[in-house]
Amino acid sequence: MRAINKTLMTLAMLTLCALPAFAQQMRMLPAGDIFEFRELGAILAQEGEQVKFLAVSSAERRPKAYQAVDVAEGDLILFLNGKRVKTVKEFEQNYNALAIGDTIKLGLHRKEERMIAAFAKVDPKDLPVQVAHRVMVGGDGQVTGEKSTDGGKTFTMQRRIGGNASDITPIPALGVIIGSEGGKVKVVDKLPIPTKGLENVDLLADDVLQTLNGNAIASVPAFNAAFEKIAVGAKVELQYLRKDKAMTASFNKPEAKGQFMIKTN
Repeated sequence: MRAINKTLMTLAMLTLCALPAFAQQMRMLPAGDIFEFRELGAILAQEGEQVKFLAVSSAERRPKAYQAVDVAEGDLILFLNGKRVKTVKEFEQNYNALAIGDTIKLGLHRKEERMIAAFAKVDPKDLPVQVAHRVMVGGDGQVTGEKSTDGGKTFTMQRRIGGNASDITPIPALGVIIGSEGGKVKVVDKLPIPTKGLENVDLLADDVLQTLNGNAIASVPAFNAAFEKIAVGAKVELQYLRKDKAMTASFNKPEAKGQFMIKTN
């Protein structure tokens, strides 16, 4: 996982409550617009002057009517219903102009092959409920969080965190965002996304991480690398300082569900 230094970061968690679109992942998104392709459990992103499938859920995790649609990560979209599309924004505008039930025909480029994928535009009400969490962290320390549901309301909150932190990195399986400040690895903020198994872990902003399973924490990248090597379900012992008080969190590493993405502008 790559850390973000003093830049706009978007952390998004997409969870289909009844039908998870992705296993837990962390991936970098390119700067620019993205499009959430609900029919295919996919994410479209800009690549040069082309629109690319950045992520696609496996067939068995899509709605039944879309399991046979042949799309894959890395596919480039050349046309939408015969219209050339060069940007995600163009794609979204043309997609939104279609009515529910209209046929979507994608002209795709996969390696040396050209192909067509055709399927109907879905009514969002016919899909499993999706909850999306997004957190935007600016270099000035401004954090904006948003939670929305299909067909429901969007709730937005803002709060400010210390703007002096660098290497800002979300750790989904720990439920926090960490960063480096004054040579120390600190908790920058808590993620507004509950993770089962962390109910008794009481990390707070400004806690200074000291050791992970007995090993000193030298930097954010070092902590992240060591934490990722710990298997899901394995014992974790994290020692940290809260002001001058030494504290310990002991827990089994949980599996964080959902798709986590970092977008830099």
